[in-house]
Amino acid sequence: MPISIRRALRDKRRMISLHPITDPAGAVRSSPMLRAVCLTLNYIAEHGPIGLTATGALKRYFVEWAVDAFDWPF
Repeated sequence: MPISIRRALRDKRRMISLHPITDPAGAVRSSPMLRAVCLTLNYIAEHGPIGLTATGALKRYFVEWAVDAFDWPF
């Protein structure tokens, strides 16, 4: 194990304490990335796979949908 990991495990004051999520709905509301993932998975469930261009980018029809559907933070 690298020295820095051993030191961090030994010195718990440096460790970030994690707390259980008490309000899962609140966590979803406050996480733009999680909301985007959920919306994307729902899109796939309803419309099928998202197509890719020859260069590997997402097809325009999905990107246009995402622009309207995602609640983009300002």
